[in-house]
Amino acid sequence: DDVGQTIDVWLKNTGALNIKPVSALDVILRSVDGRRGEYVSHGGTPGNGWVAVPVSQVVWNRGESLRIQIALAVPLPLGVYKLAVTTPKGVTAEQSFEVVAPAIHVPRVSRRIAFTSYRDGNAEIYTMRDDGTDIIRLTDNPRGDWRPSWSPDGSRIVFESDRHGNLEIYVMNADGSGPTRLTNNNWQDEAPVWSPDGGTIAFQSNARPGGHYEIFSMNADGSDQKRLIKGDGIRQHESPKWSPAGNEIAYNTHQGFHERRNSFVTDIGNSAERKLTNLGADDGSATWSRDGVRIALEVWQDGNLEIYAMNANGTNPIRLTNDLGNDRLPSWSRDGTKIVFESDRDGDRNIYAMNSDGTGQVRLTKHRAHDEFPAWSWSP
Repeated sequence: DDVGQTIDVWLKNTGALNIKPVSALDVILRSVDGRRGEYVSHGGTPGNGWVAVPVSQVVWNRGESLRIQIALAVPLPLGVYKLAVTTPKGVTAEQSFEVVAPAIHVPRVSRRIAFTSYRDGNAEIYTMRDDGTDIIRLTDNPRGDWRPSWSPDGSRIVFESDRHGNLEIYVMNADGSGPTRLTNNNWQDEAPVWSPDGGTIAFQSNARPGGHYEIFSMNADGSDQKRLIKGDGIRQHESPKWSPAGNEIAYNTHQGFHERRNSFVTDIGNSAERKLTNLGADDGSATWSRDGVRIALEVWQDGNLEIYAMNANGTNPIRLTNDLGNDRLPSWSRDGTKIVFESDRDGDRNIYAMNSDGTGQVRLTKHRAHDEFPAWSWSP
């Protein structure tokens, strides 16, 4: 049990003989550090004792398993122990076990998911609980708002909008109030994402001659806008995502529109770039789990996009979704146990969630209009 006072043990008779009576077994319990060792007698006498379960069992037949239950007068401290059981013929079997602290149940905290939806006629930003309930509209303008990204403390949302003509970066409070324009130029500024410390926003912009996209950054108030990751030739960088430590950025790279994407990572400190994926297929939208251990991304497989997860160094890619629709734009839950994503598997684009191993896939939004670009808040 949780306090180390009752111990259930299963043993298998792998010998050639039946053992009887069961009560003749000798049971000795000791800690591996040698600080505790004692003989446990058969029966329900006060103090330490053991019985077979069921207590009516007299013969332990060959090939059968025997369950014995030990009751202790004093609970075992935390640690590793060995239980030795000796038959009347002198054959001894040992089994190790560990007494650990009981698990503490922590109620799950519901966090909100921001997304873009066309349910009211054009692209607007909404949020909902992570079970798909309590959908709230945040933006309201005749143009479009896309790609929301939460600030680390959950108080603000940055997004892209063409409300003043071309695509620019805006920020607003988490309730939709106080929308503020951060970029103001003739280029397309898109896909904003907050740094883990909340001080910087990375985004993609086609400011380079020829309209090729590169990764830019700016302070959270829109100041100090600068090129962060430079492209070369016709090579384009898109969809930036910060590492949890804030020292790296993952992004898609391709040689032009309709060309295969691959995922790369650049170290912000020394500009060293490394290729993250080598899957032989189009892939992108790579995003880290909060602990920095895993990366989820979308991969073109079997004629459509599927969600994969892999180690943060690009090894051990595992396919998580497998359906006829396009599954894309993964976003991790704060605790890393779930992933939310966009899918058109049921005809319209909607928001889905699943466990981080791909099990338990559920549809969160059920509107006939498109719902896309999900972003899970990591705020406490």
